[in-house]
Amino acid sequence: MASFDADAVMAKAKSKGELQKDKVSESTLPAANLYSGKSSISTQNIRRLTAIEIDPKVCRPWKYHNRDNDWLTKENCSDLIKSIEANGQVEPGLVRKLDGDPDYEYEIIYGVRRWYSSSQIKGKKFLARVTRADDRECMVLMHVENADSKDISDFERAYSFLEQLRSGIFVNQKDLASAMNVSQGLVTRMLQAAEVFDYDFIKDVIKTKKDLPIRSCQLLLTFLAQSNSRDKIKAKCEEIKSNDILKNLPPKEILKFLIAAANGEAAVASLKSNESSWQGLDVTVDSKGRLSIMITPLARKYDAVEIEDYIRKAAHEYLNA
Repeated sequence: MASFDADAVMAKAKSKGELQKDKVSESTLPAANLYSGKSSISTQNIRRLTAIEIDPKVCRPWKYHNRDNDWLTKENCSDLIKSIEANGQVEPGLVRKLDGDPDYEYEIIYGVRRWYSSSQIKGKKFLARVTRADDRECMVLMHVENADSKDISDFERAYSFLEQLRSGIFVNQKDLASAMNVSQGLVTRMLQAAEVFDYDFIKDVIKTKKDLPIRSCQLLLTFLAQSNSRDKIKAKCEEIKSNDILKNLPPKEILKFLIAAANGEAAVASLKSNESSWQGLDVTVDSKGRLSIMITPLARKYDAVEIEDYIRKAAHEYLNA
């Protein structure tokens, strides 16, 4: 393995403010448009550029890249490291020349995982194309490149959208939606989900943004906007931090605990809305996030197959809340 430490590069860039402090399943987002046709930059033109080999030591990730920094580890990238060792880097990344940075020559617009994996192989260069695209164009190019990537989650994209909007690269949500070729409603939902990380106590217990469900994060944000619920969530975060078992649960499971702490019934609201048509089946979620389905004598009107089907649906709703 190489002596070069990509993790140290990430940490150094963070400390200098070159990376976002925090970053945000297979994407459901369509490919983006290059805004208003005002730019000569396109994915086709980018692919015509000659790829060059660059020393990983002189590169750092672009501050708006849409991968969760904490997810870039040797363990998580082991498959790509092995692939590059065996077959070389198949697809080039995209970089932009840096001016005035004494430590690095290039910033990586996309291909951060490829760069990280290359950096873990002794003597391996990072294959990339060099662009002069501005920030707005780079945002779109990054989105197009990663639109079909299975290892970048929708939540990571959502958090990246939030950072892009707050940076002023896009004027408003409508502008962002137009550039990314998505509906404004989808952008609104994604931004709402990403805003849960505006709360420090949430960041204390959810360490990575991989695979966080957009809908569940939206629900959590709704509770965070209510002072009583927010206090319950904050208290639950303190409990999780002090419990060695709870704090090491997958982020998706911790999210369920936080939602249940705010309002257990809300975690199965969609099931409760159908309760009138399913008399004798009482659905609850307790303060620890545990789902219970109570079968009472009133349920005798249904046969066993119907009840089993209901329970399966209830479990599916709960697990995907």
